[in-house]
Amino acid sequence: MVVFFVIGGVGVGVLLLSLLAGDVLPHHLLDAVEGADGYLSTAALGGFAGALGLGGATTLAAGGPTWLAVTVGVVIGLAVGAGAAALVRSLRREPVQRGVSTGDLVGAAGTVVSPIPSGGYGEVSVTVRGARRKLSALADLPLGAGAAVLVTHALSANAVRVARATPQDARLP
Repeated sequence: MVVFFVIGGVGVGVLLLSLLAGDVLPHHLLDAVEGADGYLSTAALGGFAGALGLGGATTLAAGGPTWLAVTVGVVIGLAVGAGAAALVRSLRREPVQRGVSTGDLVGAAGTVVSPIPSGGYGEVSVTVRGARRKLSALADLPLGAGAAVLVTHALSANAVRVARATPQDARLP
């Protein structure tokens, strides 16, 4: 039974390490295995070993023979390892969205939230790449709250220059 506890403890430790520190095994070691593609990730291997050890120890503690403990441990380990592998593969395939750059702000349609005085800053709310952002804004002419605007220049990541939107602007919110 001690062997199963050691295997389970090491597996749970590897699993926790992979959750806290990411994949700790060098990728080139696992990439040599044909078709591994996430199935042999640190999380999958740790989950397999942890479930094998704990499943085997539980079977022995319930009075089962060693061959049954090994069988139960392997079956449970494969199920947990496959679940962890599926989760890792899913996360690896998730598209990475880049952040909004200042170039993305130019041309965005929005609405004045706080009035923009002549020569001063106000606030606008714009939608950029599906996300609403509230930005400090300058304008050539004073604009009241609720005015529809278009971003003409990005002054920084949090400040823009806007102009009143015309009815011909198709991107009005």
